[in-house]
Amino acid sequence: MEEIQESSGFQSTASFFRVFKSKTGLTPLEYAEQVKLSNSAA
Repeated sequence: MEEIQESSGFQSTASFFRVFKSKTGLTPLEYAEQVKLSNSAA
């Protein structure tokens, strides 16, 4: 997650998480879990 945060230009993890959740409705961890579940179902 840190690599994505940095490549997106965020200096602060808290800022990245806040913006990520405002855009997706999920925390980065929740999002990753959903992606993992949907990939394993395919």
